[in-house]
Amino acid sequence: MDNVTRHSILFLLLSFFIFISGSQSGQIRTINGVTVPSDFPDIQTFQYGETAPGKIFFGSTFGDLGNYLVILENDGTPAFYRRFPSHSNGSGEFRVQPGNLLIAFFYQQRYYIVFDQHYNQIDTLQCSSNYLTDAHELLITPNGHRFFICLDPQTVDMSQIVTGGHPSATVLGNHVQEQDAYGNVVFEWQSWDHFDISDAVHENLHSSNIDYVHMNSIAVDFDDHIIISSRHLDEVTKINHDTGEIIWRLGGRHNQFDFINDPYEISYQHHARPVEGHPNHYTVFDNGNHRSPSFARAVEYQLDTVAMTAEKVWEFRYDPDIQSGMMGNAQRLPNGNTFINWADWPPSFACEVNPEGDVLFEMDLEISSNRIRRYEWEGMMEAPYLMAEPQSAGVVLIFNKFGDPDVDVYRVYGDTISSPTTLLAETDETHLYLTGLDNSEAWYFTVTAVDPVGIESSGSNEVRVETRFLQPGENIILNGDFSQGDQNWTLLQPGSAIAWGTIDNQGQYRIQISEGSDLMSNVQLRQTSVGLVLGKQYRFEFDAYADADRTVEAILINENPPNTNYGQISPSFLRPFIQHFTYDFEMMDPMDLNTTLVFNCGATDGNVFVDNVSLMEISNAVPDHEVQPETWSLNQNYPNPFNASTRIKFSIPKDEQVNLSLYNIKGQRVTILLDEFKSKGSHLVNVDGTSLSAGLYFYKLQTSAFTDIRKMILLK
Repeated sequence: MDNVTRHSILFLLLSFFIFISGSQSGQIRTINGVTVPSDFPDIQTFQYGETAPGKIFFGSTFGDLGNYLVILENDGTPAFYRRFPSHSNGSGEFRVQPGNLLIAFFYQQRYYIVFDQHYNQIDTLQCSSNYLTDAHELLITPNGHRFFICLDPQTVDMSQIVTGGHPSATVLGNHVQEQDAYGNVVFEWQSWDHFDISDAVHENLHSSNIDYVHMNSIAVDFDDHIIISSRHLDEVTKINHDTGEIIWRLGGRHNQFDFINDPYEISYQHHARPVEGHPNHYTVFDNGNHRSPSFARAVEYQLDTVAMTAEKVWEFRYDPDIQSGMMGNAQRLPNGNTFINWADWPPSFACEVNPEGDVLFEMDLEISSNRIRRYEWEGMMEAPYLMAEPQSAGVVLIFNKFGDPDVDVYRVYGDTISSPTTLLAETDETHLYLTGLDNSEAWYFTVTAVDPVGIESSGSNEVRVETRFLQPGENIILNGDFSQGDQNWTLLQPGSAIAWGTIDNQGQYRIQISEGSDLMSNVQLRQTSVGLVLGKQYRFEFDAYADADRTVEAILINENPPNTNYGQISPSFLRPFIQHFTYDFEMMDPMDLNTTLVFNCGATDGNVFVDNVSLMEISNAVPDHEVQPETWSLNQNYPNPFNASTRIKFSIPKDEQVNLSLYNIKGQRVTILLDEFKSKGSHLVNVDGTSLSAGLYFYKLQTSAFTDIRKMILLK
C-alpha cells in the first residue's frame, strides 16, 4: 500500500476518544486541556488564598503507578510531566537548580539526570571515589559546584562496640562530597571521622545491617559553611567548609543547645534549611517518629551560638496532628510562606501556609514523593512529548508541547516503518484515538506542533506500538495450546535448579526438573507482554498435572518492584491426573501492557505438564466496584506474608465512618491506617511496612455496626 492510499484510508478511520476531565487514575483523562495517561497519579488541589508565585515540583518516589516527574499549576493542571521506565524505581529529587537547570534522581541507576530549560536531558551526575550516590540531595551552587550525599558501606565488627554486636555487620557511612563544575572533588567530609556509630539514637546496633547516620539534606549556610541533617542521629550539624570540623550539633546524643519554647526538640527530622536573609535561623521538617504521641511539624529555630540556645520562633502543626513517619520537607518561600510536604505514604500530602499559620493551599497526591517544592519556573519544549496506549480496537496517542502557548494544531505522523512521514491527522486536542490500524503489526508514530503562522516544530520522540486488538472472549495468551511448539514461551532457571522443556506427543508443554531447589521460582515457564487493563474482569484458565503431588504458582505479575501479583492468585496444587484450574479476578491496578505470566514450579524434582492456557476478558461480568455489597466484610491482606507493602480490601453496605488500625502482638496500636467517612462499596488500603519491624501484626476494621480482626505477617 503506498503512502497516499494508506493516508486516505486511515484518515477516514480516525476518531476522537471521549475523555473524562478530572483526576482519577487508571484512565486516560484530560486536565484543563492537558491529556495524561492512565497511570498518571490522582492529584487533588485546593486553594484557599493567595500563594507564593511559582509551580509545584515533585517526582514519584514509591507506588504502583507510573514513575513520573511532574510540574503542576495550583489548579492541578500539569505544566510538564515525563514518564520514565518503571525499572528506574522512582525518583528521589526533582527540583530547580541555578542556571535554569532541573535535576532528578533515579534509584535504580543511582545517578542524577540534568535537564535544561527545554526539558532536554543534558548530563548525568554522581559521586566519585567509588561511593554510591544518595537520593536525598544534590545541591548545585551558583558557581557550578555540586554537593552530594555519598553512601559508603563498610564491614564493622560491632561486637567491639556493643555487647552482642554482629562480628561482621555492614554499616552505612554517609559523606559530603563537593565537586567543581568539571567533576573534580574539591572537598570531602566523612561521617566515620566525626560521628560514632553509637551516636545512632534508635537504630538496632545488633543488626547485621546498620544505617547509623541516614543523612537526608545538605545546605550552604549564610557564611558558606555546610548544614546537614542526619535522621538516625536526631541531629542537625554545621560543618566548617574550610577544615571539616564540626561547628555545632543541634539535637541527638551530642546536642549542644538548650531548647527554648520547645519541649519536643527534634526527632528523625528531614530537610534542615537556613532561612535566607535571617542568619542563624533554620527550618526543619520534624517527622517526630520517636516521641509520644508521635506527630510531624514544620519548625523554625533561631540559634544563639554564644549562649548556645535554640529558640523555637515558628512552627506549623495541623489540628489534629498529622503523622509522617518518613520523608518530607519544609521549604521557606521568598515571600515568607512555607511549603510543606508531609509525605506520609500513601498518599503524600502537601500544603502552603503563611507566617501566621493560615493554610493557603493543600494538595493530595496518590503516590509518595520524597520532596514536594514550589519554584518560579518557565520552561518550554522544543518538540512535543509523545506517549501511546493501545486499546481494544485502536491506539490512543497522547502528546503535549509543554510550556508553549502558541500551539495551533498538532500533526500526527505514523507508518509501519520507522521515522514515519505519512500525515495521519491534525488536531487541536492533546490526544488522538486511532482505529483501523492493521492488526498484529508494529506501528511507529511521531507528532509535531504547528503555530498560528504555520511554523512546524521538530518531531517528537518516536513511539513504537505493537497492535493486538482483542475482543472480550478472545485469548490474550499467545499459543496457549502449544500447537505452535514453544513459540512465545520461555523456560528460565534463575536459580540453582536444572530443568528443560519439551512439547510431548500429547501436545502439552512438559517441564522436566532434574534438580529442584527450595524456591518454586527457580524454574519458570513465562510469557511476556500480556496486557491487563484497570477495572476489567478476567478469567485465567489452564490444564495441568504432575507425576507426583506438588504445588506450583501460576501468576500474572509486574516484574518491576513492587512485583505486584495482579490476579492475586493462590498457589495451585497439582495431582498425577489432569485438572482444570479457573481463576476469575478484576484488575485493580493501573493498566500494564507488559504483564508477565509465570508458572513457577521449581521446588522439587519431577515433571510438570501444562496445556490450554487462556486469559480472557469477561464481557458480561459486573466489576466488583459496581456491585454494592449487602453486608460488611474484611478480606485477608494480600500478599501475606509480605515484605515492604501489602493491601487490605474491605466492603461496607452503607456510607459510614470507618476505622482501620494496625496492632502489634502485644495488642498495642501501631498506627491508624484509615479513619474517615467512606461511601458504601469496596475499598482498598495500601499498607507500607518499611518503618515496621518484622513479625506478626493484627489489623482491625471497626464501624458503628461491625468489627473484624485479621492477622498479617511482615517479613524482612
